[in-house]
Amino acid sequence: MFSTFIRLGAALSCAAMLCSCGGNSVAETQQSTPEGIFAGQYKVTLTNQNVNPAVTVSTCSENVITFAVATGSIYNFYPSANNPAVLNAADYGILSFGGGAMSSSLLEVVSPASNSASSGSYSFASQYSPVCDNFNNSLAAANLTGAYNTGINIAGTLTFSSPDAAGYINTTSFNMNYDADYQGVQSLSTLAGTYNGYVSTSQFAEPASFTIAPASVPANAGNSLGVSVLTGTGASGCSYTGSASPLYKGNGYNVVMSSGPAPCKLPQAQFSGLMYLNTSTNILYTFAPNSGRSDGVLFSGKRS
Repeated sequence: MFSTFIRLGAALSCAAMLCSCGGNSVAETQQSTPEGIFAGQYKVTLTNQNVNPAVTVSTCSENVITFAVATGSIYNFYPSANNPAVLNAADYGILSFGGGAMSSSLLEVVSPASNSASSGSYSFASQYSPVCDNFNNSLAAANLTGAYNTGINIAGTLTFSSPDAAGYINTTSFNMNYDADYQGVQSLSTLAGTYNGYVSTSQFAEPASFTIAPASVPANAGNSLGVSVLTGTGASGCSYTGSASPLYKGNGYNVVMSSGPAPCKLPQAQFSGLMYLNTSTNILYTFAPNSGRSDGVLFSGKRS
């Protein structure tokens, strides 16, 4: 699986428009940055590495939303096919890019509930859908390579650096179109509200509720976009506190938060990452890796 555009005119050739031509695997160079929101599917090929030569054992597809931040970080959110307000997993990395090419090493955190129905009650676990790749791991490292047409699409491959616990490894291909929601206007007033959904790390998953208050630090000369207080509570009683603030560019939000003491599985840890609110669905997607980039908090939910 397991992140101010110049739109090109009619003179753009079919070869550059991957989504309309279908035959090309890499986007052609048009602009200088891959920033944007992109939506589509990852096509996953799972290979058995325990035999020589390796044998392809399955192929499948996963829904994905990629947010490539203007400052160079990239986030992949994987909504459940069973419930788009639930995240099966998320990735984070820092992009190297230029001349239409991009690459990154990624940390992937998979919700345990997407790997096993025993992760909770049937009604809870059924909100998730089995993940296509990395079936038996909740933490993984992957390498992304690809290319981009700014404001049009991104394309490439994502390969896990080691087999999963069952000895399988996958290679993922993607070709996703730019979503104009990236150009939407961020607003802490729009973000404010209570979102009911699910929170997870690599170690646990549970129902949760997060609330983002109206801006507590108003926009001013030193902070043109403001800051809002964030609080959250999981079903176990694990608590989260932090803040959200708009990105300086792009329709997303920086998030920093801390977990409380036990019963939190990652107690008193610090996390920082990205929030993206799809205003057409009122679904909030969040992934915030910890300071050591060894795990992270996933939260997604729908505004009540």
